[in-house]
Amino acid sequence: MEFTDQELAQLEAYYMGSLSPEDRLGLEIRMKKEKDFGESAEEFLQTLGALENAKMKAFQLHLRMQHQLQPKTNLVYWMKFMKVGRWAAALLVLGVAIWGMKGEIWPEQQSAIVSFAETEFVPYPSVFQNMQDKKPDGMELYANKQYKEAKVKLLIELDGSSQKDSTKLFYLSMCYIADKEPQKAIPILEAMIDTQFAPIETEWYLALAYILSDNKVRAIPLLEKTARGSTMHKEKAIEALKIIKN
Repeated sequence: MEFTDQELAQLEAYYMGSLSPEDRLGLEIRMKKEKDFGESAEEFLQTLGALENAKMKAFQLHLRMQHQLQPKTNLVYWMKFMKVGRWAAALLVLGVAIWGMKGEIWPEQQSAIVSFAETEFVPYPSVFQNMQDKKPDGMELYANKQYKEAKVKLLIELDGSSQKDSTKLFYLSMCYIADKEPQKAIPILEAMIDTQFAPIETEWYLALAYILSDNKVRAIPLLEKTARGSTMHKEKAIEALKIIKN
């Protein structure tokens, strides 16, 4: 499928996390409803991810090589690298990108803080009444730990609602994190902090989502705030800060 310029701009903003929660929600609903668009969009987003990953890997490789050859780098060297070596760097990035899209980029172990967040993430509990002669709604699927199915159902329910349902949005963010898509939970949780919806839990889960999205710098202020408080997450926040700062 060929995208319009507007669709490309929207998908790029989606990948960068700069879409508003409403626009992100609308795009995800369209991706679920329109099969061709959804498949093409997923492929496009995966390609963006592979290129971004390749760029970082190539830069890291360059740094390692330069560290071995010239430990004392200086500003003059970096200026020369940016001017003279940009074409060589571009070719290196392209080569690694092609390799990376085949899933063959050099694997690295997950950091201790990411492993911590994966262990500590426990989806927020939900209670529902099991009603007979009724198809399960998103909240019921969530309570049954069917997070992938609950995610789709909640998206449809939110799309059909004229008003924002903060509770469903919160549980949708839990589904995203549980389904290994923490970057999609971030804009929802960020918006919910502004509305003061369940601030203690929202801040904790947002910190975990930041960490799981490899953005621990943005998690630190939230963890520090939690560590200063007296909530059930206090000790875990202190532990997470120690891991980050060590």
